Amino acid sequence: MTAPEIINDIKKRRLKPLYLLHGEEPYFIDLVSDFAEQNLLSDAEKGFNQTVFYGKDTDIMMVLGAAKRYPMMSDYQLVRDRLTLPLLEAADAVSAYDWADDEINVLLRDLSSSMAADLEVVVGFDPIDVGPLREAV
Repeated sequence: MTAPEIINDIKKRRLKPLYLLHGEEPYFIDLVSDFAEQNLLSDAEKGFNQTVFYGKDTDIMMVLGAAKRYPMMSDYQLVRDRLTLPLLEAADAVSAYDWADDEINVLLRDLSSSMAADLEVVVGFDPIDVGPLREAV
């Protein structure tokens, strides 16, 4: 599905059980996820039904636990996983040449450690559990 198709489905409330947003262009990932955050739940519903996770503070069981919860006083549960944020920030700095010669080793180490953290999370998925979700999307 394309970003405009997903946004159109969100507007019409024709939602899939799970969306895995990925790709080389973070603009579209942010476009869809920001739209969902702003439009899917009312302000009152967000307190109980919206969870955002950030890389270093998160493990896979926390994400899965939040995703398996039933919505409270709402039709939807919104779980946004920002595990790749440190990776994207380090990659953006390297690719934009936004560094001095003495900073590049630190940026490359940050990039490497960010990728290692993401890899640990991805490896943590059991393919048997994820399979039915992949088919539903």
